[in-house]
Amino acid sequence: MSLKATHRGTCQVCGRAQAHFKGKLAKHGYTVQWGFFNGVCRGAEELPLEQDKTITEATIDYLLNDYAPAADKLAADLRSGAVEPQFYNTRYDRIKCKNVRENCKRDELRFECYETREQVAERQINAAIAHAESDARHARSHVEVLKSMIKSRHGQPLIPIKDESLAVGDRVQLFGKKDGVTGTVIEIKHQVARGCGPYMNGRVLPHAHVKADNSDHVYQIPTRSIRQAAIIERAQS
Repeated sequence: MSLKATHRGTCQVCGRAQAHFKGKLAKHGYTVQWGFFNGVCRGAEELPLEQDKTITEATIDYLLNDYAPAADKLAADLRSGAVEPQFYNTRYDRIKCKNVRENCKRDELRFECYETREQVAERQINAAIAHAESDARHARSHVEVLKSMIKSRHGQPLIPIKDESLAVGDRVQLFGKKDGVTGTVIEIKHQVARGCGPYMNGRVLPHAHVKADNSDHVYQIPTRSIRQAAIIERAQS
């Protein structure tokens, strides 16, 4: 039995195509920022929409009859003053090198000389209202997406996975269309990633060595950073 997925299926919850392996969809919708799975889509390790729509219909019912109305009510209550949001102060964390939020009460809100505490509170209330309204709007929008996907994907065959791995000889475009450069992959080798962001730095990953068309410079780019859309021409077999 192959240990590699040969088909993709549509997730019943998020609606995205995911690898189909051993009869179920692969785990997805998570992060591994701290070295472990954190959060998983409810449609992970379930049947794809092509084969079952039970979870999709339950998700539609939940979004329409529970989630969206609750978000509507929260927005209305915030606007009327019946409830208040969780207020917060922002400070710069020198260790994390970024601004962090610290929960507080209304009378603990910090403010600058050009404003009042009430103005800070009003700004945060308006932001909470906008967030609740956005939640309701996106829930209803996702319902329409799921309804459409039931019509287009339920009962259809799974999606075959093509061999899309990058190969020596492929011509690619790096760094986007506006300021990008084109070149040819001359080698693919595993090496430590540098300057690629916190999720890749320090990890041993396959890199494509790409010789630029207009110079002798060779770029070393993790293959996962080169999207399929960036492949201009496949190597001749």
